[in-house]
Amino acid sequence: MSNLSTVGAVVFLLVSGCGGVPKQTIIRVDEAQRALAVDATSGLREMFNSDGCGSIYSEASSYFRSQSREGWMNECERLRGKLGNWESFEVKGVVPCATSNLDVFACVYGSATFASAAYQVEVGWLLEEGRARLDSLFLDNGEKWAFPPTYRYRPRYDPPSRDPGGPSSS
Repeated sequence: MSNLSTVGAVVFLLVSGCGGVPKQTIIRVDEAQRALAVDATSGLREMFNSDGCGSIYSEASSYFRSQSREGWMNECERLRGKLGNWESFEVKGVVPCATSNLDVFACVYGSATFASAAYQVEVGWLLEEGRARLDSLFLDNGEKWAFPPTYRYRPRYDPPSRDPGGPSSS
């Protein structure tokens, strides 16, 4: 059998399902999960504003806590010092943000206004047993902040303009 025939046979087995390739389940966020994630984001905002960096960490998922507590506390305080109060958050959407067949992860994304600047924000939540646990946090206004630092962000919004002259008027 030639090499080309062997490759063809392997491709056929994979495509036909005989190769043991698992099928991905399409994960959806239902209305109750959506409401849970949005409410949890409001709670995160309140904790951020009330110096709750320690509580944010201790109530988070194991993935979020893969960063050291000390590292998170330093970064959270630096973030609070730079951004000031988290004044508002406009939800643009809630989408599934993981491919696990065992856990449900919902990402809430939208626009946040802080005392010092506006940011696009995505908050990832692990939803389990009727509760949301912070899994990831990403902020972007040209300057990007990702927590935990190993988080690989995939944009779900149009990134802010890098125009040094600011927004153009039409």
